[in-house]
Amino acid sequence: MADVLIVEDNETLREGIVDVVEGMDHNVSEASNGEEGLEHFEENTPEIVISDLKMDKMDGMELLSEITERSEDAMVMIITAFGSIEKAVDAMKEGAFDFIPKPFPPDLLRAKVEKALSVLERQDEVDRLTRENEALKRDAEAQYSGEIVGQSDPM
Repeated sequence: MADVLIVEDNETLREGIVDVVEGMDHNVSEASNGEEGLEHFEENTPEIVISDLKMDKMDGMELLSEITERSEDAMVMIITAFGSIEKAVDAMKEGAFDFIPKPFPPDLLRAKVEKALSVLERQDEVDRLTRENEALKRDAEAQYSGEIVGQSDPM
């Protein structure tokens, strides 16, 4: 179960996205604009953020920039009815995990959320293994601190 933030100014679409993601058994919070979304993010730090691109007060690209500045781990997906290859490339360069053009079927949204969760799980495993490897290196260095290890007389 993941924490997911939906930032969408169109109430009907936001409710639809919330229904789909809640149907996947995730905790969902929602915001109607970028500023509200950023406040939610700072208070709750969700693993996944799904944000509209075009919004008043703070658009999706600004929100993406603010979120990636605060957390390297957050997965941000940008959705928009004004999709183009250039906008998608810009969003990905800024750190978006994915770019979804509207309208999109619920199955596509489910697949994108599952993909994000899969990446997060793999990253958690990589982080765990990295910490374990560093601990083992420290233990080995402490145990064999430059001394030659051996039992024979010449050693």
